Amino acid sequence: MLAVASTASAVAGAASAVPAGAAAIPAPAPSTGNLLVLMDRGSHAVAAGPAARALVAAGGSVVRSVAQIGLLTVRPALGVAPAVLAATLRGLPGVESVQLERRYVPRTVPDDPA
Repeated sequence: MLAVASTASAVAGAASAVPAGAAAIPAPAPSTGNLLVLMDRGSHAVAAGPAARALVAAGGSVVRSVAQIGLLTVRPALGVAPAVLAATLRGLPGVESVQLERRYVPRTVPDDPA
């Protein structure tokens, strides 16, 4: 009985040493250094034109485009921090959102035979 009580108190002590919610928050995935720029609905058609030229003028280059949804992948020029370019791009007309592109790795290997 004494062993059970000491084990329970050891587990309780270890649990209280970890801040609540700390284990539930995973570390962010590593960044690719690129930015994902989503154009607003009215700018989809011009994603390859004036909007792309504005992105280049702001210090980036368009490396991929999904024109159907208005998504551009932008790589910052050498020496331009992604956070600085993101702030600049958010101020451009026609830009709905800008976020850092992240590289995700599967946690497990899929076991679905299909």
